Amino acid sequence: MSDQWCNAVGVLKSATLKVLSAQFNRQVTNVLDGWCATNPKQMKAWEKDGSLPQRAQEVNQQIQDVLEQHQKNSKPGDPALANHEIYELYGKPQLVL
Repeated sequence: MSDQWCNAVGVLKSATLKVLSAQFNRQVTNVLDGWCATNPKQMKAWEKDGSLPQRAQEVNQQIQDVLEQHQKNSKPGDPALANHEIYELYGKPQLVL
Protein backbone atom coordinates (compact mmCIF):
# COMPACT_ATOMS: atom_id res chain seq x y z
CA MET A 1 0.00 0.00 0.00
CA SER A 2 2.87 2.39 0.70
CA ASP A 3 3.80 2.53 -3.00
CA GLN A 4 0.28 3.75 -3.73
CA TRP A 5 0.40 6.23 -0.87
CA CYS A 6 3.97 7.53 -0.86
CA ASN A 7 2.92 10.94 0.53
CA ALA A 8 -0.13 9.97 2.59
CA VAL A 9 1.63 7.49 4.85
CA GLY A 10 2.26 9.39 8.05
CA VAL A 11 -0.39 11.98 7.19
CA LEU A 12 -3.54 9.87 7.14
CA LYS A 13 -4.38 6.86 9.29
CA SER A 14 -3.71 3.44 7.86
CA ALA A 15 -7.40 2.55 8.19
CA THR A 16 -8.36 5.63 6.18
CA LEU A 17 -5.93 4.70 3.41
CA LYS A 18 -7.36 1.18 3.26
CA VAL A 19 -10.92 2.51 2.95
CA LEU A 20 -9.95 5.01 0.26
CA SER A 21 -8.00 2.34 -1.65
CA ALA A 22 -11.00 0.02 -1.58
CA GLN A 23 -13.52 2.67 -2.63
CA PHE A 24 -11.62 4.61 -5.27
CA ASN A 25 -9.45 3.88 -8.29
CA ARG A 26 -5.78 4.73 -8.68
CA GLN A 27 -6.53 8.03 -10.48
CA VAL A 28 -8.39 9.32 -7.41
CA THR A 29 -5.87 8.02 -4.91
CA ASN A 30 -3.04 9.64 -6.89
CA VAL A 31 -4.73 13.03 -6.52
CA LEU A 32 -5.39 12.49 -2.80
CA ASP A 33 -1.82 11.34 -2.26
CA GLY A 34 -0.56 14.49 -3.96
CA TRP A 35 -2.75 16.59 -1.71
CA CYS A 36 -1.13 14.93 1.30
CA ALA A 37 2.22 16.22 0.04
CA THR A 38 1.04 19.76 -0.68
CA ASN A 39 -1.36 20.34 2.23
CA PRO A 40 -1.13 17.65 4.92
CA LYS A 41 -2.89 19.84 7.50
CA GLN A 42 -6.01 20.14 5.35
CA MET A 43 -6.02 16.41 4.61
CA LYS A 44 -5.79 15.62 8.33
CA ALA A 45 -8.63 18.06 9.03
CA TRP A 46 -10.85 16.42 6.40
CA GLU A 47 -10.01 13.01 7.81
CA LYS A 48 -10.83 14.18 11.32
CA ASP A 49 -14.17 15.80 10.42
CA GLY A 50 -15.19 12.86 8.24
CA SER A 51 -15.43 14.81 4.98
CA LEU A 52 -12.48 13.13 3.23
CA PRO A 53 -14.58 10.42 1.53
CA GLN A 54 -16.89 13.11 0.14
CA ARG A 55 -13.88 15.05 -1.16
CA ALA A 56 -12.60 11.86 -2.79
CA GLN A 57 -15.99 11.32 -4.41
CA GLU A 58 -15.87 14.88 -5.78
CA VAL A 59 -12.43 14.19 -7.24
CA ASN A 60 -13.73 10.97 -8.77
CA GLN A 61 -16.59 12.83 -10.44
CA GLN A 62 -14.28 15.58 -11.71
CA ILE A 63 -11.95 12.99 -13.20
CA GLN A 64 -14.80 11.20 -14.94
CA ASP A 65 -16.20 14.48 -16.29
CA VAL A 66 -12.82 15.75 -17.50
CA LEU A 67 -11.82 12.51 -19.18
CA GLU A 68 -15.21 12.31 -20.89
CA GLN A 69 -14.96 15.93 -22.03
CA HIS A 70 -11.44 15.37 -23.32
CA GLN A 71 -12.55 12.31 -25.25
CA LYS A 72 -15.35 14.35 -26.87
CA ASN A 73 -12.97 17.18 -27.75
CA SER A 74 -10.14 15.00 -29.08
CA LYS A 75 -9.70 14.48 -32.77
CA PRO A 76 -8.05 11.55 -34.52
CA GLY A 77 -4.35 12.19 -34.72
CA ASP A 78 -4.21 14.36 -31.59
CA PRO A 79 -1.26 13.43 -29.41
CA ALA A 80 -2.08 11.19 -26.46
CA LEU A 81 -1.95 12.98 -23.13
CA ALA A 82 -1.28 11.59 -19.67
CA ASN A 83 -4.11 12.00 -17.20
CA HIS A 84 -2.29 14.70 -15.24
CA GLU A 85 -1.87 16.67 -18.47
CA ILE A 86 -5.59 16.36 -19.18
CA TYR A 87 -6.40 17.55 -15.64
CA GLU A 88 -4.13 20.53 -16.15
CA LEU A 89 -5.69 21.31 -19.52
CA TYR A 90 -9.21 21.37 -18.05
CA GLY A 91 -8.27 22.85 -14.69
CA LYS A 92 -9.54 20.01 -12.55
CA PRO A 93 -9.13 18.14 -10.44
CA GLN A 94 -6.59 20.34 -8.79
CA LEU A 95 -3.37 18.42 -8.25
CA VAL A 96 -2.05 20.87 -5.68
CA LEU A 97 -4.20 21.61 -2.66
